[in-house]
Amino acid sequence: MVTISSLFKEELLKYRPDFEIREGQLTMGSEVEKFLNSNENYFIEAGTGVGKSLAYLIPAAFWAIKNNQKVVVSTFSKALQNQLLEKDLPLVEEIFKAKGPLRIAMAKGRGNYVCLRRYNTAISASHDANTSSQMKLWDEGNDRERKKQLSEVAEYVNDGIGERDYIECPINLVWDMICSQRYNCLKYRCPWKKQCFINVAREEQADAHILIVNHALFFADLVLKPSGNSLLPEYTKVIFDEAHHIEDVIAESFAMEMSTFRIRNFSQLIVNANSSFGQAIRLNESFYEDVKELRRLLEEESTTFFNEMENFLLNSGTFSYRTEHVKETALYEKLNNLIKYIDAPEVGDILELSYEADGEKENITSAGYELLEDLKFLIAAQSDDFVYWMERDEEGSARLKASPIELANILELDLFNNAKALFTSATLTTGGSFAYIAERLGVKSYSQEICESPFEYNIQCLLLIPKQGLHPKSSDYNDYTIECCKKVLSQTKGRAFILFTSYSSLNYCYDKMYDWMEEEGLSHMAQGKGVSPFRLLEQFKQADNPVLFGTSSFWEGVDVQGDKLSCVIVTKLPFAVPSHPLEAARIDKLKNLGKNDFLEYSVPKAVIKFKQGFGRLIRSQSDRGVVVVLDTRIKLNSYGKYFLESLPDVSISNYLSEISNFLLNESLSTGEASSSNEC
Repeated sequence: MVTISSLFKEELLKYRPDFEIREGQLTMGSEVEKFLNSNENYFIEAGTGVGKSLAYLIPAAFWAIKNNQKVVVSTFSKALQNQLLEKDLPLVEEIFKAKGPLRIAMAKGRGNYVCLRRYNTAISASHDANTSSQMKLWDEGNDRERKKQLSEVAEYVNDGIGERDYIECPINLVWDMICSQRYNCLKYRCPWKKQCFINVAREEQADAHILIVNHALFFADLVLKPSGNSLLPEYTKVIFDEAHHIEDVIAESFAMEMSTFRIRNFSQLIVNANSSFGQAIRLNESFYEDVKELRRLLEEESTTFFNEMENFLLNSGTFSYRTEHVKETALYEKLNNLIKYIDAPEVGDILELSYEADGEKENITSAGYELLEDLKFLIAAQSDDFVYWMERDEEGSARLKASPIELANILELDLFNNAKALFTSATLTTGGSFAYIAERLGVKSYSQEICESPFEYNIQCLLLIPKQGLHPKSSDYNDYTIECCKKVLSQTKGRAFILFTSYSSLNYCYDKMYDWMEEEGLSHMAQGKGVSPFRLLEQFKQADNPVLFGTSSFWEGVDVQGDKLSCVIVTKLPFAVPSHPLEAARIDKLKNLGKNDFLEYSVPKAVIKFKQGFGRLIRSQSDRGVVVVLDTRIKLNSYGKYFLESLPDVSISNYLSEISNFLLNESLSTGEASSSNEC
């Protein structure tokens, strides 16, 4: 009889003879099997080194093949998706080859695929020498390069490859005119619907045993389901890896925003020369002039409105607003006038719209009415279930934003009514309890399991907490951080991550330490200096005596094994900024319910982030190193115990002199260190 245990102990070893069976992995595999055969939600915390990916993929594949059902696996990071697809799932396929085969698919947003209708329109336009100047798609400067890129893309499309990640030629000049877009998709009207790359992909996804998605796409689908525009096939079981991110992803997925950028995008969509409807408008001079004037009035009003909103952001990055803060504006009226004009019943006859152009017009007007409803909602700012705020968009202009305060009901109504979920991560508990994460996600009834890491933290890791130190609110805290970091890095010879909670502190400390690090021969790098986090990590792995100054991207999801990373310095406990409108609204909500917002929300949230930062250090059974926490609140404040109790069993010291001994694999000294070696 095939069991989960035998799959790990026998089948897996056939294909990976060097595989090391881990007790935590077997325990997790067994719990995942129980989840799949139950009608319950589950939480499983799997410490670093458990091997949680295989622990859920093997039972998921076994159950899906046996029952001809689908299991959705949702991850937060692209790095984990790539690991699943390139490393873990090929191995799982081997195991089940004789029993399956196992069908695997990955779901991506439609913007990742070539739209054959738009692609063929672009091909035709590029070869049409008689295209009028008003309709010309190719400006003279880029004409040759665009045609070259399009001809190279054609080789892939002709071979049946329409997914962006598999098109290896340059596409930067043509992708926007050939990719699939929600409001350009004609659905059943499209003459290419049978060959459509998205439709083919969705058929594969519907037939898959294991469907890999990311959290953003999963919850985007949840947003669209009520309207009948689902992005994913039906499912009854979903496994969320990196589940500690889910609350923030839901908040972003169900949020609304309005900006000059969004309004201008809609305005330009109407006359887009790459669409049949846009071409039809441009060919009717009188109609085109009317539309241009309506667009001008709309964009002019939009600029005026959002410029006035910027006054609220002069001294702050965000501003929480209500109805009384929004001045009288004709923006709604101007937008409505433009939409009504292009949606008039006689427009089809006036423009002599083709079947395709009429379908595009229908999509564009739907987009307009959706925009209109969002604008109305954001200007009114009257729902007690939402928090409303202003912030700056990518261009530095003000935008309005709103997000639901309480997210628990969303999952309860939209997910748990139709499916059951397993939430897993290396960091889900605080003080050994799942209560915080369960309450935030609205999971009222669940089974749970904690699978301990196989690493011997008390031998492999030293936690150093300063015997004396400054409070983080001290004006001299950054200078204190610099002095401590210098003392630590002198002993570790670099080989360290220094984790910050703000760019301002990171930049201050980096700039002040620059000359010192040069003199010490340390290879230094900092996030936010124009290099992507991925490239920074690669530079760190290649450098001698590296030191990386990082913020949120380096608190989690990065993996550096071996002695290249021997030290992680946590400069402050990672409490969320309470002044952000969404954080403030969540805190106020808890206060109104008579709860202790600090201990029941702020602390648990910070503990989970802290555990992630701590987890950057020990990534294998041979790793050894030091985690230095400069924030003395962890031992002086009563809530500090929640941070310490959430860590594995680890050696703790208060003296810098212990670092060199520990890294040299010597016993910790018991004597007092000199004052010069104190933090």
